[in-house]
Amino acid sequence: MDKRKSYDFISDGKLAYGVEIGRFILDNKIIYALSDLMHIGGSDVSMFYQLRKTDYDKLYLLASKGYVPDPPVSSEITDKYHNIFLCGESAHAKRNGFTLKDVAINFTEDYLNSITIKQNNDEIVIKGNKSDLLELSGYIKRVAESDSERDHIHLDDLTIVSEESDIKNLIIEKEE
Repeated sequence: MDKRKSYDFISDGKLAYGVEIGRFILDNKIIYALSDLMHIGGSDVSMFYQLRKTDYDKLYLLASKGYVPDPPVSSEITDKYHNIFLCGESAHAKRNGFTLKDVAINFTEDYLNSITIKQNNDEIVIKGNKSDLLELSGYIKRVAESDSERDHIHLDDLTIVSEESDIKNLIIEKEE
């Protein structure tokens, strides 16, 4: 069974310092989530909680792209969504990854979208809806921000590349 960890989180917006909304894609399901960077003991702890789509939509309206909103969304609001724990990055986390067995499946949506990559003479056209392109940008961001000097990721029909694509395998690679 496939597993997701914190680095698979696709951020869609910031609510406060260390608090973001976004999603995970797992086994053709969208799991809406809230991340929270908390300070416990002597370290920072990154935790992820599952959201209902309706709660995601409410919080998305409060979120900002690329920067923390001014004023930030209060923890009194975001702490209310710390109900369904997905995973965390810390010795304090119950688990550092999750599978579909760990989620409230009735809060998920089917993920049927994908990008199409077509070659048109000397051009490459990447086409997708908003969610598709945000997911692709999340993969690119993950490779770019990786601590590894030569990180890479393969995207194909098992991830987000549609079967109708001329180019079936896309490799995103960071140079040294």
